[in-house]
Amino acid sequence: SIDSDVLILCIYYASVLCLQKLIVDATVPKKPPKIIDCTYIHNALIDKYHVNPLCFIIIYALSGCDTCSFTRNISKRTFMQILLDTPNDFADVEKLTVLPTSRNDIVAAETLFVQCFYSNRRRRQALSITSGPKASHRVIHKDALINELRAIMAMNALKKNSTSIVTLLPPTQDALFYHCLRVSRQVQIWLQAPDGYIKYPDLEDSGFQIIDGRPEVKWTSKLPFPNDRQLSSCGKHKGKCTKCVCVLNQLPCTIFCQCSIDCQNRKSIQTVTANLQTVTKSTTEKHLLVAHQSKFVTELFDQEYSSEDEIYHELSTSTETSSCDEINELTGRIKR
Repeated sequence: SIDSDVLILCIYYASVLCLQKLIVDATVPKKPPKIIDCTYIHNALIDKYHVNPLCFIIIYALSGCDTCSFTRNISKRTFMQILLDTPNDFADVEKLTVLPTSRNDIVAAETLFVQCFYSNRRRRQALSITSGPKASHRVIHKDALINELRAIMAMNALKKNSTSIVTLLPPTQDALFYHCLRVSRQVQIWLQAPDGYIKYPDLEDSGFQIIDGRPEVKWTSKLPFPNDRQLSSCGKHKGKCTKCVCVLNQLPCTIFCQCSIDCQNRKSIQTVTANLQTVTKSTTEKHLLVAHQSKFVTELFDQEYSSEDEIYHELSTSTETSSCDEINELTGRIKR
């Protein structure tokens, strides 16, 4: 067999089946013969690397298999190398063999993903997980949660003016949990492989959902985009913003909107800012506290809109090189 899933299972079951040798012929047609000694690999995992073969197949499933999704920007080689380097750090992944899986059971899996992104030296410098030249790799390596890692990588990508950010980030902790549910289900099936009758775990408790009678992957427990109308932004359209999403929600257009830079719905904000500045200057000493508050509000408005042209230009450039879905997702994350 040339199926990697079959090969991994043969490595795990090499000693369980009480065979002297378990050999897999993985020869590809029209290629030189390729014979894999699964018994030797099984014994080497235990004796040389001190890795439990059960952890081996769990981490293989976490890295992606026929039924579990792969992780962008992390190869299987990276997953396995991290396991072989520090096997004791991931002994708790065995908790994924117990159903039902809870969020506390994915701590070891989260650590694995963080270390994989940390050790991936081939990633571009713009997506480095360090927040600056003085940042400690070791601190992020051991203590950072995957959501923190995601935020640091996003901020560094923004500082580097990257045009594509979302597709280069690690999964959120919520998405990783549902990925682990699907991994747990698949491992349960693998562990029953020698049995005549396999008891398949329920799909709806294993990272799937039933829609119109058909199973579909449940990626997260949250909405793809927040339903708070204050986070909405209008897209590209011809003419003035008279019926855009922002106007309908009675909100001003912001720097994240894709409407024209001279949009009247934006100018209203600039007018309000100018009025606040006028009120601030004309305030007497008698109303010093009120003036101070107005000046503070004015400074906030000035800070938000001082770089409007520059950021709008960056988003416009990103739109030319990326899909609309990427840009919409990017702007949604920036707001959050």
